[in-house]
Amino acid sequence: MKLPIGQIEKSKYKSGLQETLKKKKIIFIMMLLTIFISIGVMEKPFSDFTQPVNASSITSPVAFVYSDIATGSAFLTGSRTLLTARHVIEGVQIGDEVGIIFKKTDPEISTSARVVWIDNSNPLDEVTDFAVLKLIDASVLSEDMPYFTLGSSADIEIGDEVKAIGYPKGLFSVTEGKISNTLLQLPNNELDLIQLDCNVYPGNSGGPIILSETEEVIGIAELAMQEEFQGINFASKIDKFIELAESAGIDLYE
Repeated sequence: MKLPIGQIEKSKYKSGLQETLKKKKIIFIMMLLTIFISIGVMEKPFSDFTQPVNASSITSPVAFVYSDIATGSAFLTGSRTLLTARHVIEGVQIGDEVGIIFKKTDPEISTSARVVWIDNSNPLDEVTDFAVLKLIDASVLSEDMPYFTLGSSADIEIGDEVKAIGYPKGLFSVTEGKISNTLLQLPNNELDLIQLDCNVYPGNSGGPIILSETEEVIGIAELAMQEEFQGINFASKIDKFIELAESAGIDLYE
């Protein structure tokens, strides 16, 4: 039986349409498979890139320190141990208490700590401007309270990105910058201090200087230059702190 030309063309059209739809369906399925495979392969790297930064890990363990004479900053390196600069607790003796406020916890924690060690090997030397405090009642902190890891200042290089964390004028601050030099070079002398270009203000003293990449402490804020030298700031090196404290039998990680 012969079909009219119109019916033949219609039949060919239907057949061609079905074939085209079949090809598109195959292409669509292949595209879906490609997407699923790509997601499966990229799942871990993608999740790594989108991990939220836990800001509390570098803000909560930094404390505001105050006494009748001075104020400054300190930071936790254990469940009850705080490191700071000697001049932050100027006039305070070993065994005395100072006020401590963790302002970035929720809720804010006000407590006190006892001075357990002051390096007096050279009271006028910023290179060894160190002190250790111990919380009198560590139970005021939550069990998941973070604390800092001490890195090594021997590994730092010019250009490394750093953060300075502390309480200038009692106000919490995190500033970012780079290491400008690993020594303070004077006309007739060199001091083993880290030169920074991140902003450091009075009150930052005793606060941690951390490597941005690892969040490990490599120094302690010491000096903030003013007026025409503003922006040139210095930190003592954590390796020297560890050396002197451990030689005195001080546990920095308790």
